[in-house]
Formats: sequence, structure tokens, C-alpha cells
Amino acid sequence: MMKVLLFISLIFFLIGCSSAPEKELQYKENDYFLRICEVKGRQGVSTDGDNIYISGTKELYKYDMKGKLLVENLSPFKNINLEVNHLGDIDLHKEEIYTCIEKFTEGRGDNFVIGIYNKNDLSLVRTIIPGKNSPQKEISGIAVDPERKLIWMTDWTDGKSIYYYDLATGDYIGRIILKKELFYLQGIVVHKNYLLLTADDGDAENEVSDNLYAIKINMFADVISTPIHLKEFEDVKREGEIEGITINRKNGELIVLFNRGAKIIKGIPKGFYPGYDKEIHEIYFYKNIGQLPED
Repeated sequence: MMKVLLFISLIFFLIGCSSAPEKELQYKENDYFLRICEVKGRQGVSTDGDNIYISGTKELYKYDMKGKLLVENLSPFKNINLEVNHLGDIDLHKEEIYTCIEKFTEGRGDNFVIGIYNKNDLSLVRTIIPGKNSPQKEISGIAVDPERKLIWMTDWTDGKSIYYYDLATGDYIGRIILKKELFYLQGIVVHKNYLLLTADDGDAENEVSDNLYAIKINMFADVISTPIHLKEFEDVKREGEIEGITINRKNGELIVLFNRGAKIIKGIPKGFYPGYDKEIHEIYFYKNIGQLPED
């Protein structure tokens, strides 16, 4: 009976872009699916509650909250004076979009750049080069932390460290070392005293879902932190590749970007699964992030 009631509740929450996933949803009391919206980009997502911003591997897009494309920048690397080919997850700070940019080749990164874009027209405003003394080897996601005046970044190749830099200068400050290694970190966002992390640690071949984790922010140098498992994303149309993450600060919704249809080899789409002739990119909306220890 409870499952039936939850399904009825879902119908009333469905708005905007599309209907519920094809397979049966796995509901949780404080964390249930609201809707899906198909987008163009495959890497990152952020929102100010008025619009949604998406990064592709080599593109930036701006949508309204109902999924209408408003603006696109198909040449975001123009005027960046390094050889780069890859955008990761993104974040918003004031009127600007913060992006992590690199040269990504066969699962490795080089030529790191923090690209900062105007959120209105998606034009490049300025760049920051992250501190050269950082031990970080790849940049998959970025989160702006105004309260602590920091930039946090994940490394897709290193699931034991979260790195942080000075917000104004990009100077490397330190890292949080994870007691339990997480695999293939993709997206990151600040939530109160936590960092939320998406990990592409499922198995698309065997329909094993990806996951959401949280770690407590602690500013002691090289502090060890234990990840908290928040959610297994069983409620996607097909297990594929989880990517960026954001929170709508106006209503508390969790928004996560997923890709499906393409086979991913060393982080690069190579071929398709049966029934697909292209990769599909979708943002999933959830009521909230679920329960954290101090909530």
C-alpha cells in the first residue's frame, strides 16, 4: 500500500520535461524522484534557481527551469592559451560559472585551467591557473565555497583525495584524504558543512547503479575523513555514467546529470549499447539530498 501511495504522490510532483524512468523506482522517505529533463551537455550541471547551466565536453549551455535552451557557447576554449579539450563539472558563484578545464587523454589530465564565464551570455571572463605545487593529477569537478573562500576540486583518477584552492588566486592549500577510497569521482557541490560527491562506481554492463556520497569539511591539513553513503541511484532509466551535481538553493532540490547509451572506455564514449545510436544526457531532479548526520 505504501508503494502505491508513493507512486500516486510522484504523479502530482511530475512537471516539466518528461515522465518517470522506465524501470520501477526505488523510493526513500526523504529522497524521491521528481522529474527528468534531457539536455545537450554530458559533463556538468549548476543552477541559480532561475536557470540551469550545463557543460558538455567542449560546450556550455544555458536552459530555463523547464528545459528550454536559451544560450550556448560552442567554443568555450577560445582565448585560453593552453592546449585543452575537456570541461568537467561546473558551479555558480555570484554572476559567474566556474569550470574545470584540462587536456584529457586516455584517462589522464594535463594543462589545468579554472575557466570563469559570464552566466548571462556564457562568454569567458577570466581564467585562473590552479597552484602548480598541487599533487592533483586530473580535474573532474569543481565547487565554489564562498563561506571558506575556497575552490574544491575532484580527481577522476584519485578517489582518496579532495583538493582545495584559494578562491581568489587559485593557490593550492591542501586536501582532504578519504579513509575509504571512492572510485571515478565526477561531480562535487558544497552543502552546509559537507561536500557532496557523485561517483561513477557502478557497472553499466551489469546494471549496477552509481552513487552519491558526502564528506564532512575539515580544514586541518591532510585530514582523514570517512565518506557517508547517501544514495544509490537505482531510479535511472539505465545505468550509464553519472556526472555533475548541483543543489537548487531556492527550494533544496538535488539535480544530477546522467549519460546513457554509450559505452565508456577510460572516460571516453566508444560505441553504443544495443538499442542506442547516440548518447542521451539527462538531468534528474530529486526532492532533496536526504538525511545527513547534523540535519
